[in-house]
Amino acid sequence: MNTRRWIGVGIAVALVAGASVLVVVTNSSTSPSPQAGPVPTGATVLTWQYPMPLPGHVATGTITITNPTVIARARALINALPVTNYPVGTICPADVMFPFTVSFSKGPHMAPFATVVFQLGGCPTAAVHVHGVRLSHTLGNWSLVTQYAAIQKVISPQGIPIA
Repeated sequence: MNTRRWIGVGIAVALVAGASVLVVVTNSSTSPSPQAGPVPTGATVLTWQYPMPLPGHVATGTITITNPTVIARARALINALPVTNYPVGTICPADVMFPFTVSFSKGPHMAPFATVVFQLGGCPTAAVHVHGVRLSHTLGNWSLVTQYAAIQKVISPQGIPIA
């Protein structure tokens, strides 16, 4: 790896480490997500956008998936996430991470009908937007980082590509 890539990897590791140090451990209660799942069926394209920390700025990488098996598995993992219900009074540390986004559309170059925005720092949550409207509840809990890693592994088995 060249120096620029090592610096980018170092920044990403520092952001993850900083966010994980700030997490205040409390008991969170969660309930399962709606039975049909917040992300509807019918997608033929999945688009994954992820932050790429580079020296001096953060770029956004994009991977487009058209494999129906991968799309169905990612959708099933997202729909299995519990509805977030952090206890009243939970102190969420400042979120310094850039979000990861998974979008579902009916075809290439079509607007997504469902988008899930994963915010893994602070109190981890996943906000779901269906047909441009944000659902009133968020998904995830303290284990969302681990659950997101499983979703990411389905989408990109080799991990996050480095610029």
